[in-house]
Amino acid sequence: MKKLILSLFAMVCTTIAFAQFPGGQMPEFKPEEMAKHMTDRLKDSLQVNEDQYKKLYDINLKQANEMKEMMDKMMQGEQPEFNREAMQKRQEEQNAAIKAILTEDQYKRYEEMQANLRKRMASMGGGFGGGF
Repeated sequence: MKKLILSLFAMVCTTIAFAQFPGGQMPEFKPEEMAKHMTDRLKDSLQVNEDQYKKLYDINLKQANEMKEMMDKMMQGEQPEFNREAMQKRQEEQNAAIKAILTEDQYKRYEEMQANLRKRMASMGGGFGGGF
């Protein structure tokens, strides 16, 4: 999951850095939209109920807000601090929270989705320094 977060963050940053926007304006990154998109994908893939959806949305919103904070710092010219241990701890906490929400079968499928995403990202040259 840590690799997934880092890969998604890298994709967002790369897309922003290289995309051409009408009028030279970059669209605003909205954590709520990102959280909804991520949660909708889980809803479709895992057939989560409404209660699960709300809880997953809250987790994804927290993650999206953290990503926005890092992106804002980067846009202001700051270099975000990548603390591998802290990121891994956050990811483990997020996985534990997700596992507590999903059924055993749903969580198995969730892990399979994450593994497939990591494979796709690796085949596209994603990741950081090959260490992930």
